[in-house]
Amino acid sequence: PIVIFGMINIISALFVKEAIQQTSLDKQIMVEHNAKHEKRLKKDLKDLFEVADTSGDGHLSMQEMHELLLQPKVRHWLSEMGVDSSDACLLFELLDDGNGAVSEEELVEGIARIKGEARALDLVPVMANVQAILSHCKRIRRTCDMLEISISTKA
Repeated sequence: PIVIFGMINIISALFVKEAIQQTSLDKQIMVEHNAKHEKRLKKDLKDLFEVADTSGDGHLSMQEMHELLLQPKVRHWLSEMGVDSSDACLLFELLDDGNGAVSEEELVEGIARIKGEARALDLVPVMANVQAILSHCKRIRRTCDMLEISISTKA
């Protein structure tokens, strides 16, 4: 009985060891798959940029972005990635660094960044910015109230 119990423990340990090794291998495969998927996505976005840049200047204008997003295949593809393409102006503003045009890098990195649903980590900087803006608004409101009181007492 003790020998059988010992053999069962050894066999169980071997199964557990094999399962742990298989899990590690699965994680490695998943990491490699995600890296390949990300690389393919960026290549596809670069190809999309080349097609959309009808002026050939290396940047997408608001008009070129609008024309790109009129294509049903592009809208569907972006939708599959979780990117809302219903508002070309909003998407353009999200991707643009402020110079009024979207470069290839801005398109590729921007879409890669905004695709999918927001994660809590993505929302932390937004919350901090909102709090800062709210603080500034309250300070402006207090200043306006003090100015109003000052003006009304002088009148």
